[in-house]
Amino acid sequence: MAAIKADGRLGKKAGRLRARKKTCENESACLRGDFTPFGDGAEYIDLRHEYSYDLDIFGPESLFNRINRTVTKKGEEALAARLANLPPYGKSPAGGIIKQYGKSQFYPQFDSGLNFTLIQRKISYMMKEVNPKETPRAYAFEMWMDAPMPMVTFFKTLDVTRLTRLSRRSGLKFNMLMCWCIGRAASRIKEFHMLPAGRKLIQYDSIAVNTIVANREGEVSSCDVPFSDNLQQFNADYLRLTKQVAESCQNHDLTDSMVIGTSALAQYEIDGAVGMYSGVFNNPFLIWGKYKRRLWKRTLTVSFQFHHTQMDGAHAARFLENLQKRIRELYKTFTDEQ
Repeated sequence: MAAIKADGRLGKKAGRLRARKKTCENESACLRGDFTPFGDGAEYIDLRHEYSYDLDIFGPESLFNRINRTVTKKGEEALAARLANLPPYGKSPAGGIIKQYGKSQFYPQFDSGLNFTLIQRKISYMMKEVNPKETPRAYAFEMWMDAPMPMVTFFKTLDVTRLTRLSRRSGLKFNMLMCWCIGRAASRIKEFHMLPAGRKLIQYDSIAVNTIVANREGEVSSCDVPFSDNLQQFNADYLRLTKQVAESCQNHDLTDSMVIGTSALAQYEIDGAVGMYSGVFNNPFLIWGKYKRRLWKRTLTVSFQFHHTQMDGAHAARFLENLQKRIRELYKTFTDEQ
């Protein structure tokens, strides 16, 4: 186990160093006048636009090519839209460019640009598009991506007796413990590190667990909590982020992690929910209500919804089985440490 954790840490460190090396090489090429490592925005050239074609806003060695440090499609589109809609300055559109960005801004500051690009490149290492045909999900991708209802729901009744005892003894919130066990169980199954999005398949290095938070305005907000194998760290993040979301009434989203959704309706006796598919979010999702008391035993029925492109029924069943194991192991580990 120690060797596996050490290998994981070294792998992440190697990824960061590769990102830094690649970024430095790209910026070094830029200083030599070679802007080819960066997108030139040629696809945004519009011959009907009043100035973007004549002034070389887009294309090889254009303004876009020189200042572009975006690593996501949305960022690239935002930069292109900004350059294509500059405010006028005098009678020359070029004047608007100079006024808005300044002459010194044509050549980005290396230190700040390096740090920014490193952060963005780190995100790109944490999530990347993969070719579905080169993954074990190739057949499922073709079969289910365009299905009118690609979501499948499993139900399972969990024995949470030990988790309720642990919550009482330690003072840790039951919902936080459930979220940690969910993250722990999912992190050991590789299918949870991929997610279909649109017509793409995205691979993630990390996962997060989402929880719904009652905010100060009497409504609900969404909070993504990064998963950590360290329960103490996860608990600290959970308490800090849910408090932040409750007070700000603003969702906390982690776009660089594969997020597992959860919703705890702890005041109500429900068995779960089905048919939660908007056509926008394909993330796996768990819902549970109030746990049931039977003498000394406590049980909790959960519904687990997943996109069939992401995983098959066997993977989902193994996840739910792992979840039950994690609940039992957590109590044993905690009591052994006391």
